[in-house]
Amino acid sequence: MSYTNLNISDPFPTISHSLSQNPDHVINEEHITNLHVINQDNINDNNFFIDYIKIGSINIRQAFNNKLNDIINYFVEHNFDILGLAETSLFGDQSNTIINKHKHPTLPNNFIYIIHDNSGANKGTGVAIMITDKMEKHLHHTEFSEGRIINLIFGFKKSKQLNVTCCYLPSSPKNDVTKTKISAACVEKLNKLIIKSNNTKNSYAIVIGDFNVTTKNKSDPNYPSIRLLKNNGYKDMIKYHQESLDNNFTHSTNRIDYHYGNRNLLEQSIHSYTQSIPQSFFNTDHKIVITLLEKTFFDSRNKDLFEKFMNVLPFNKRNDEVKKVFKYDRMTVELWSSYTNRSRSTFKYRFSKEPQEINNNNTLNRQWDLFEKCLIELKEHIIPQKSINFNTSSNLDLPLELRQMNNHVILLYQVKQFLNLKHIKIRFKLYFTPTLSTLHNIPRHVWATYYEGWMKYLPRLKILLDFNKLSITLPSTVTPDNFVSKNK
Repeated sequence: MSYTNLNISDPFPTISHSLSQNPDHVINEEHITNLHVINQDNINDNNFFIDYIKIGSINIRQAFNNKLNDIINYFVEHNFDILGLAETSLFGDQSNTIINKHKHPTLPNNFIYIIHDNSGANKGTGVAIMITDKMEKHLHHTEFSEGRIINLIFGFKKSKQLNVTCCYLPSSPKNDVTKTKISAACVEKLNKLIIKSNNTKNSYAIVIGDFNVTTKNKSDPNYPSIRLLKNNGYKDMIKYHQESLDNNFTHSTNRIDYHYGNRNLLEQSIHSYTQSIPQSFFNTDHKIVITLLEKTFFDSRNKDLFEKFMNVLPFNKRNDEVKKVFKYDRMTVELWSSYTNRSRSTFKYRFSKEPQEINNNNTLNRQWDLFEKCLIELKEHIIPQKSINFNTSSNLDLPLELRQMNNHVILLYQVKQFLNLKHIKIRFKLYFTPTLSTLHNIPRHVWATYYEGWMKYLPRLKILLDFNKLSITLPSTVTPDNFVSKNK
């Protein structure tokens, strides 16, 4: 897509933080679900990797320009795909969203994009979202409001949308008339974005950022934003995935930074957690909130390949596939001339001899297929080619389910979350919190509907058990009677 106000930054100075290429390296006490995890951008023939979309949000406490290099280094080293920034202190630009294109600090052909909302009125405003160049290719829409809210919509095949909104609500608005009005304007803007998402089929929406309010302070002018999200079925991702909130404060002893996801996004989430920013990067008194999503769901590749590739275990089996690619840089003036002349004669023979009237989809598709076939034949006949052998220690073409098995962590964690009884309460709005002693109080139709999902995990768990030569028998259904033994 084309951008206005697009700036490309100068190359980075030497990075002070060493970007380890060791797949066993764990940065800054990453949560257990991040052990041995790196994104596809940094894969270097290692044996441990999990494909995911990593979304974070952090209040950087102003001084964006001074912290820029360190923020980008943090973004890269911690493998983010999307990172929301609150309180950038950039303001005063009412014209349009500003998109800055920064060179990747370690990969010369890669870029990092930062989309800013600088339309606030003072230094205490400013929000931005950082994305990788791969995510930028899917960016379809940007929207912003008064340096407080920025919304990005990413489009994927099969009409799937990833809808990301980053917020920075005003601090201490209760006794400030101006800030109270800003809080109300933020609620109004969020409501419009939520309605738009709700009216969009296959919208996977997440609202992130610094809300400057705890969920218990319901008289605060910022709380209506939380209430709005809850009333529209959005769930607190930390509460959904964490068994306890004791270690998930994001500012001092309070939790004021949140990730709220709609029902669609919740089902594709792997985990959510909080984490401190190392002082070696930049100073802030907030913790970062992180959510991991299954990347394959948004991938254009077919998830049904799971069955097709069942026979490729073990997972580090080498792939001897050979693919031919066209080398346009080897084209000479003579070859381009030959290509031009041959294409003219070919198209004249195939399309001008008996022109067809295109008046329906079938005719159009036939003509397009013929045109595409002609182009391929022309290219294969004239353009130089090179054979590439995709020998790698891990097959990147395998679907996420298979690649995760090599690490096991995510699959086991997902099963643990699936068996978490509080998710039944959240999903079906039960009036009580189920425990092991109250299993039989859960209505039968609720139990049966929820645990139909067991069949999604059972085949994958059996493969994992076989791969590790473990003789554990898994039941075909989950019932209140075998639930306790299954959890063990």
